Amino acid sequence: MFHTYKLLFVENNLETKTSILNYIRSLYNFEYFVASNTEEAWNLYLKYKPDIIISDVKIEHFNGLDLIEKIREVDRKTKIIVTSAHSDKKTLLRAIKLNLVEFLIKPINRKELRDSINYTLELLKDEKKTQKVYFTQLDYYDKDSKTLHFNGETIKLSKKEFSLLDMLSDNCNNITQTPDILNKIWEDDTASEQSVRTLIKKLRKKLPQSTIENVYGGGYKLNIAC
Repeated sequence: MFHTYKLLFVENNLETKTSILNYIRSLYNFEYFVASNTEEAWNLYLKYKPDIIISDVKIEHFNGLDLIEKIREVDRKTKIIVTSAHSDKKTLLRAIKLNLVEFLIKPINRKELRDSINYTLELLKDEKKTQKVYFTQLDYYDKDSKTLHFNGETIKLSKKEFSLLDMLSDNCNNITQTPDILNKIWEDDTASEQSVRTLIKKLRKKLPQSTIENVYGGGYKLNIAC
């Protein structure tokens, strides 16, 4: 039995959706979320933070690659498998920039799909083995146990501070923009850019000096080797 990962499946064709979902469910003990359009998929992504996304390129009147590009602006780690009835050069060149696990051509070959999911699970397991983010040789954040170790002590963080540190460490090779932090950490519309600055200030006090770097234009980045 596999560890219970979260999978978001995006497909608007009812027959394909039913067939593929039934097949995947017969093999894997995932927690499943299903969307028929890009707006629904984006909302499910924000709410549940899936480990794996399987998405068609053509979703009603929308392009699934638009959705994936939007996700990649805030998240480089979620594993994504794309399916498409077309393999034209323009689509492939666009998809290749999105850090995909696989690009599967429809009609989907079940063995290829199973192999792609199995490979994705291996990637996720490998990442689980390296869940510690080191700020110095002795100071680190253990993402698996959600504990921050600094100056020989375990530091208490609030829920939002943990969420922010997760977001910055997941995106440590890239700039994390203020609007993305607002969208991911706050579930209502009452937060502002000042809310983000205040949260950054609180988190900075619990980390080694200069760990969080301000980036011109309203973004932040962890000043560590990723």
